[in-house]
Amino acid sequence: MKHIEKILLSKYVDGEIKKEETKKMIEDHLKVCNYCKDVYNSYININSLIKNYDVKSDENAYLAFVEKKVNFLNSKKSNFKFSFSFGIALVLIFLFSFSLTLFTTKRSISTTNKVSTTVVDKSFNNLFSEDYTSVVSTVNFGR
Repeated sequence: MKHIEKILLSKYVDGEIKKEETKKMIEDHLKVCNYCKDVYNSYININSLIKNYDVKSDENAYLAFVEKKVNFLNSKKSNFKFSFSFGIALVLIFLFSFSLTLFTTKRSISTTNKVSTTVVDKSFNNLFSEDYTSVVSTVNFGR
């Protein structure tokens, strides 16, 4: 004899089977099969235990916990917005000061370059001439 599938028996106990001929087939089978009858009775017992079980939920504590979590996450968001804005401001200040330093250094290098070129030229000329005057005394510093 073939037994009824347990999932079908569970649906029968829960009242989920709508077709009358399926219900009739299960009822007829339960009359002749002791194994399926035992499974059916155990499902009935489990179902009655679940229905009689008094579930005490503490919704207020759970809602307070959720509210606390939401507030915490919102405070983190506002801190992130502040730190992000602060970070952008720092980057802009750094870029501005770096560009000023670069501009000042460029002007300084161009002035130094003229003086260095003059010193090298004068030194080279003095090397091959018999005039041994000081190189520094011949440099014109833009005066």
